[in-house]
Amino acid sequence: MLKYPWFEPQAVLIKMSGWVTCMNYAASARVGDFGTLYAADAAAAIVKINPCIVDGPNVWKETSQIQWKLTGAMKDPKLSMLLAFSRVHDRTVSHIRYLPDEGLVATLAFDNTLRIFNAIQATLRCTVVNDTGGPFTGMEHDPVRSQLLVIDKNHLHVWDLARDHFVARKRISQHPLLAIFKSSGKGEFGIVSAGAVDIWKVEQDLDYRIVLGGHTGPVVALHAVNGALGESEAQDYRVLSIGQDDSLRLWDPFDMTCLRVLKETRSELTALTFFAAGNTPITGHDDGSIWLWNLETGTAVDLVHHTNSVTCLVMAQVSQLDQLLFSAGFDGCVCVWDVRIGASTTPHLMHHWEAHPGSEILSILHDPMKNVIITAGNDTVIKVWNARLYEQLGKHTGHIAPVTCLALDGNFLISGSEDCTVRLWDLVPASRDGNMRPAAPFQGSTLLKTLRGHKAPLRGLVVLPEAGHVASASSDGRLLLWDYSQGAVLRRFHHAAEFSCLACRHDVNEIIVGTMQNSILRFPIDDAGDEVLDRNIVP
Repeated sequence: MLKYPWFEPQAVLIKMSGWVTCMNYAASARVGDFGTLYAADAAAAIVKINPCIVDGPNVWKETSQIQWKLTGAMKDPKLSMLLAFSRVHDRTVSHIRYLPDEGLVATLAFDNTLRIFNAIQATLRCTVVNDTGGPFTGMEHDPVRSQLLVIDKNHLHVWDLARDHFVARKRISQHPLLAIFKSSGKGEFGIVSAGAVDIWKVEQDLDYRIVLGGHTGPVVALHAVNGALGESEAQDYRVLSIGQDDSLRLWDPFDMTCLRVLKETRSELTALTFFAAGNTPITGHDDGSIWLWNLETGTAVDLVHHTNSVTCLVMAQVSQLDQLLFSAGFDGCVCVWDVRIGASTTPHLMHHWEAHPGSEILSILHDPMKNVIITAGNDTVIKVWNARLYEQLGKHTGHIAPVTCLALDGNFLISGSEDCTVRLWDLVPASRDGNMRPAAPFQGSTLLKTLRGHKAPLRGLVVLPEAGHVASASSDGRLLLWDYSQGAVLRRFHHAAEFSCLACRHDVNEIIVGTMQNSILRFPIDDAGDEVLDRNIVP
């Protein structure tokens, strides 16, 4: 008895022009279709071979009764053989896949291309060049969604066969990807890399995308800004985040892969902003310190004055020459810093005052049009301050729980609170206490609207200035897009995670949200129209 299978060659089907590098056999579900074998070689030749039954109902059990016929449509000018398609690849074909139900043949080659052929008409349908650089290294077919999952060195691409374009691309590994195959679960695929096999579930038709390879602790803050102009005179977009894993992370705005991780273990990170002129991320910490990070060296300069956690930071252009950092925290104080670093300049404290005595400040904002600083916190009061003289100009009252977040749109101030409401204020005017010197136009508190739609405390607000909309996120995993002028919800998103912070990326029209479950979610807002879902407004 033999211990191993025994194979004997039965026939030589064809001698090709170069080494045979790949082949694939498949058959459709149609009655009478016995399938087709496609093979390719190092000289980029592709041949098509069909099996033919010559006699009897059980001929598949007798290989001698099967004939294999070369059925290509193209005459090779160099060799006396028929090719399935004309030679279009410039280099060796590494993978070939016949999709009988689609009537297509897909090939990958070392010329860094994916090519799709019409198998019936023997014509080239489309050519896709890998713009990440390097060749594609494997592919698998998803017949349910009519898609090809294609891998290269580090990325997974999803090609839609009906629309002829990539619908998704994600960098999924730091190590070279070698092969992809179907797994047993629905929508699951195995991807082989150096030293590992990972099972990925490809979920589609979601209204959000998950950023992978990020924080290992809750996400505390997100910041998305336009950096300085680069050599191409294009805006240098920056996306940063901090988490309770003691890391500051810099993300690639193209595909949201993590480019840089800066670690700080002495104190927890609690606040984040970015000084664009100095290309400097700035973080606040629970020990009251503020760190100015050098992205080139990974080192930081620390500033200390707060006596408790720093909860919020904002850069403010208070004059034509002066751009200052305003910080606030649990000690109820606001500190003003010059954070420029140069040969004759050292970061230093310029001024500080107790803005909310006996209360914790949770949010701070600068209004460049009126050059005022706005603060809010646990005492439920929103205060307005002169950004040059540091005098209180007015206040807004109305929230019945701590005010957690603020946003501005022209003369309108938007606030979010733990009372689960979003409130719209007329920033001109704000109320004045009787003992304050006249500081028109801040003369009276005007609450314009109260928007009700959340069922949990607010964790973030952003304004979408081009659309005139506001996005709000709450800790119960709800993200609402408002037309605040009508007091109407235009769109709702919901996720099982607990939201902790959010930011808006104006370069790609999406909102990014941090969660207490360590993830960053991306919500596209391109198709957010003006259709009103419902109205949640209290005058």
